[in-house]
Amino acid sequence: MGGFPDLRQLPLKDVVFDEDSAQIVDGYAAPNFSIIRSFVINLFRYNGFDSLTRAIRFCCHNIPLLFSFLE
Repeated sequence: MGGFPDLRQLPLKDVVFDEDSAQIVDGYAAPNFSIIRSFVINLFRYNGFDSLTRAIRFCCHNIPLLFSFLE
């Protein structure tokens, strides 16, 4: 019978944004980027966003709004 596959049997993998692959591998770039990313995620979470994607879409070209998060 046709239909959708049982998704519980599929392995969990990020196939939409490919965020799991390391793009920065020189020197201390990866740990520094990780610290900055963690800071930004927590800043968005503190300001009421429940997902990083929603926060990026809401703030993507609004520089004054981004700086208002730091006040």
